[in-house]
Amino acid sequence: MVYAGVIFVWPRISAVRAGVIATVFCWVVEAAQLSGLPAELSARNILLRAALGVHFDWVDILWYPLGIIPLVVVDRLLTERWRRAQRADPHRTLSQPV
Repeated sequence: MVYAGVIFVWPRISAVRAGVIATVFCWVVEAAQLSGLPAELSARNILLRAALGVHFDWVDILWYPLGIIPLVVVDRLLTERWRRAQRADPHRTLSQPV
């Protein structure tokens, strides 16, 4: 979800940069859980609980990049496929099949 948000905010960003930004953002949110503030906010709102979590977990630090890496790979593959199709037929639009 964070990766999609980065792509939404900066649509021309490379997949790798978007992946790095998304991972760092997730790590910052996870580290913020050490302060107790996210747990306090999460107790008031279920949406904040889903977004911020409640407690810090080292395992989450590992899982964020492991979840984002496949998105980066798929994004790069699709972008490269689209670029090759554009070089072959510069008048093709995104809605036309490759």
